[in-house]
Amino acid sequence: MKSTDVVQDPPVDPYWLDVPAAARYLCMTPHAIYHRINRRDIPFVRQGRMVRFDRHELDRWMRKSTRPRPRSGPRRYCREQVEAAQLQGGDL
Repeated sequence: MKSTDVVQDPPVDPYWLDVPAAARYLCMTPHAIYHRINRRDIPFVRQGRMVRFDRHELDRWMRKSTRPRPRSGPRRYCREQVEAAQLQGGDL
């Protein structure tokens, strides 16, 4: 390893997510996140005017609110999953 080589640390997943990060994490739009905040459907913490999401609470909320998928019909993927599969050269 040369002295000019830069070693990058692995990305750290933040514990608290803001609205755009929570939207990416849940494969939703920011508008849908705000809509769920207004309806008090999603667990969130308000710090003044800032809205934050506990990543573990979002995971728990998703497990609690998921329903079994019907066997018929196409499977839906979020854009990030499709792009990642295309980069890897695989199909979903």
